[in-house]
Amino acid sequence: MASAEFRVRRATVDDLPALRELWGQFGFSAIDLEKRVTEMQVAEAADGKVGAAIGFKVERLHGLIHSEAIPESADKAAILQGFWQRLGVLAKNHGLFRIWIRSTDPYWGTLGFQKPDAKTLEKMPAVFGAADDKLITRALKEESAQGLSVEQEFELFSQAQKMETERLMRQAEVFKKFAYSIIFLVIGAFIVTAAYRILRSPRFRKRF
Repeated sequence: MASAEFRVRRATVDDLPALRELWGQFGFSAIDLEKRVTEMQVAEAADGKVGAAIGFKVERLHGLIHSEAIPESADKAAILQGFWQRLGVLAKNHGLFRIWIRSTDPYWGTLGFQKPDAKTLEKMPAVFGAADDKLITRALKEESAQGLSVEQEFELFSQAQKMETERLMRQAEVFKKFAYSIIFLVIGAFIVTAAYRILRSPRFRKRF
């Protein structure tokens, strides 16, 4: 796969046959990864053949690069660069603060990935699994100047959003009750007015 003749894109279900073959080459469980095909990014050659794949899972403000299936070739560095550019866009779109990966490929070290210390490791989402010797990470944004961690800021933001949503829902409920009251008053006034006119009409008086 020549570096100038491939593009990196999100995988689709149509890519599953090629992905299964790649996953098999690298010892990954196709049964597990098929369910996560939406996390996969693929490198597609000009002829439409998928020659490499990598996974990217987003959890809150963290991203996990996983299931790296990139065969050894003269173009591997270019393919990795293409994947990283694609993942950088995804990370920016999701507002991520940190990315994790389990890999021994030297390429990731050139991007600033390094082994996490104990304090950094505490920030890794539990769904990313346990730490091991291959785990490296890179921060995409700095911690806040106020000393709050990214997770704390996210939690505060979530709480603020929840409170705002609850406030809007309470307002909507009050408005709904007010609207119903107005409707009942209008209907009641209409009924009273109609009844008064009927009672005052000459035809009604003649009958009684």
